[in-house]
Amino acid sequence: MVIAIEDKDTDLTEFLENKGHAVVSLYDYHRPVDAVVISRTHLYDLPLTAENFTDSSGVFVVYTEGLTNEEIASRLEQKSSDGLSLF
Repeated sequence: MVIAIEDKDTDLTEFLENKGHAVVSLYDYHRPVDAVVISRTHLYDLPLTAENFTDSSGVFVVYTEGLTNEEIASRLEQKSSDGLSLF
């Protein structure tokens, strides 16, 4: 899974990469992504363009505030979350 993340210099990046995911910068990556992981960016401020979408079904977004790395990974893998948005 290709996951765009706000700040790649975190332990979450390493954790997700160790689980086999490709982690890319939310602000510098201009190709399709499977999910976006954010903690401080407002949904309306996400720098997503048509280049980030693989089809018309949208992008899976997980808000990380209050979640452990394990909970984030689980929600990504299950594509389910209380704080889920499809953008």
